[in-house]
Amino acid sequence: MATKNKTQQPTIDTPVIDASELNRTLDNKVKVLEQKRKDVVALYKAEKKVAVQGSPMYRPYFGNTMSIVINGVAIYVPMDGQRYEIPETFAAVFLDRISRIDEQLNMRKRMAAISENVESYAGEKCLIKRV
Repeated sequence: MATKNKTQQPTIDTPVIDASELNRTLDNKVKVLEQKRKDVVALYKAEKKVAVQGSPMYRPYFGNTMSIVINGVAIYVPMDGQRYEIPETFAAVFLDRISRIDEQLNMRKRMAAISENVESYAGEKCLIKRV
């Protein structure tokens, strides 16, 4: 009967990690990052405020509230037809999203107007806006 020789695996000395020291290090990193986030929040709060209004018509696209997240800072604008004062940076995103939905709706209307889309030759009318 043959016996197998067991080859010894080289041992790698793993350093002993002190869990409490690791936790302290990670806690300090989290505190630094949380302070940076608070600084960004203060920056946005100090910005000029812009009045925006989200019509209930946009609820199918955004839900009851439009959430806007910039650099980890989130705001939620209700789509209830009332005016809200929000920082300028967030307002730019809000208005951009609203205008994109308006573009989609206008394109659907143009494409649905079949009587206006009759062409005497293929390609006569441009139905899709090219960017």
